[in-house]
Amino acid sequence: NPESYLKNGKQHLNIPVLSPQNPMVIESDPLEFSVEIGDESKPYEVFVILYANGVKEGELEIVINNTPATCKKITEDGLVIFNITGNAINPGENKLIVQCSAEMSADRKLLDAAILFYRDKTDSELKQLAELCY
Repeated sequence: NPESYLKNGKQHLNIPVLSPQNPMVIESDPLEFSVEIGDESKPYEVFVILYANGVKEGELEIVINNTPATCKKITEDGLVIFNITGNAINPGENKLIVQCSAEMSADRKLLDAAILFYRDKTDSELKQLAELCY
């Protein structure tokens, strides 16, 4: 939230802010995001985790840099987890597209999105999140 570190911070933004406080309605037009990624040269698995309201299984599709992701699961509390091949991610700017295949609903909102690079299967701090992704 830009208001937390800069007075009237929202007025200085020139990119869309996605957060639970600033959700985006998922309509028939795809939502496009530019995501800056560093050099991820170590082997990894990539998961895209969306946090959304009003979404049913099979309704959302995502594409990163023209590569479609595979929906792994959706949880009751609104997490939609996708797996994508690592070679779809580039160092620098990446284009993430979220689209919906269902009829429009004002209740369907994207609250947040994250990209998880999962490398270390012994990392105890990521164990619960990794189990959710598989």
